[in-house]
Amino acid sequence: MINAAQTDQWPVVEILIDHGADIWTHDEFGITVAQRTITSLILRGSDEDKARLRVIEKLKARGYPLPPPGRDEILALDKTGKWPPAGTRQ
Repeated sequence: MINAAQTDQWPVVEILIDHGADIWTHDEFGITVAQRTITSLILRGSDEDKARLRVIEKLKARGYPLPPPGRDEILALDKTGKWPPAGTRQ
């Protein structure tokens, strides 16, 4: 899912979330899908951008903090067992 987000394939990310992908996952550098929603260079207003906006809404609906924590914070939280945050829904 992170690879799809990194390449701005937001319809794919949306499908993966709809089918149960873990929104809290991060790569070895602490990069998350939520971070990529913010840094995406996709053309605003395009169909892909509309999917990106739907992904943001799905993340919010599942309790994902937006704006998302940075990479270093994600890695530190994960190392101490505090990622994902307590009480969040997958």
